[in-house]
Amino acid sequence: MYRDILIQVFRFVFIMALQVFVVNQILQYNLVNPFIYPLFILILPVNTSFFWVLSLSFAIGVVADLFQMTAGIHAAATVFMGFLRIFFLNTALSKENFEKNISPNIQNKGLTWFTIYAMLLLAVHHFVLYLLEVLTFNEFFYTSLKAILSAAASLLIIILLEYLLTPTGKKK
Repeated sequence: MYRDILIQVFRFVFIMALQVFVVNQILQYNLVNPFIYPLFILILPVNTSFFWVLSLSFAIGVVADLFQMTAGIHAAATVFMGFLRIFFLNTALSKENFEKNISPNIQNKGLTWFTIYAMLLLAVHHFVLYLLEVLTFNEFFYTSLKAILSAAASLLIIILLEYLLTPTGKKK
């Protein structure tokens, strides 16, 4: 149990450090701004309690807000993504996956499943984030385009990270 907690703490610190010191330096024409910190919530084990998913979502969102100097928009978007995560997992995973308490990642579920799962939740996260950022529907199509392009860039980086961090003999 302590080992699992230690692994999660390491993931949290590693992903946030990567976000702050590497990914935040990537900004293309103010249209594409990838965020990889939602990966922490995406790959939490499936039996993580709803309370802990929301609490961890809030925590990583607050840390992102502190480094981005934003007023809670990352926390709100990440909590909403964490809220929807359980509904997606309940419909997309079998009872056997919950019994084994798998982590929903590429290694356990394959590239296609993970891509759909991550893209849906990242799109929701980015859409909520950018709508809260502008607080208006006047530029709805620009905001939607920005959310979709940023979510796609985030997904690409997350998939690359998944393959880079997965041990060689265990990839599907």
